[in-house]
Amino acid sequence: MKVPNNWDEAVGLGGKLLWVLTRIHVISLAIGAVGMIGVQLLTGFWTFRSEHQAIIRAHYEETLEAHKAFQRQIERYNSVFEGNTVQPVDAAEAFDEAAPSAVREIQGARSFDDAAQAYIREINEVSRLLPGTDNEVADYIDAITALRKFYVVNDPPEVGSLEWISFYGQFRLDLDQYIQSRDAYLEELASEVGSYWRAVRNS
Repeated sequence: MKVPNNWDEAVGLGGKLLWVLTRIHVISLAIGAVGMIGVQLLTGFWTFRSEHQAIIRAHYEETLEAHKAFQRQIERYNSVFEGNTVQPVDAAEAFDEAAPSAVREIQGARSFDDAAQAYIREINEVSRLLPGTDNEVADYIDAITALRKFYVVNDPPEVGSLEWISFYGQFRLDLDQYIQSRDAYLEELASEVGSYWRAVRNS
């Protein structure tokens, strides 16, 4: 930029300086606006992330309680393979007012179907918040459903008969599959809940 020698050059230089200052002002306004919006978003995001993580952890704790209740139901139904009748629901346990609603529903279930449906609703709810568990929860639900044919039987084979041996053998295979898918799901669920960066991503 050279020093103007006449009026026309001075006017042209002033126009150029005004144009440069205007562009700098507009750019600074844009940077300021983007910066302000970014700070607001980041500040709001971390607050949201903390609240979101608190909700996930609360659902996770309820899911673990529901899992314990469902495992007790499975143990109750497994007694039929020892030639025993299924024990009735413990009324004191079934009406534990301090337990989450899903746990009370599982404890008070009159059939395996009712207990399984309440439990599946609970694990679907927590897995909806943690999409990284989609594959594991699908396999787990399939394994739970596969057990139904052993627990919902009107006329089970007589204990000790050849039919019973075949029936029980197939049950053991499906139960092993259930245990494997259950452990894989619970491991992935805990990993999703406990990982900081996964929590950020899920938020």
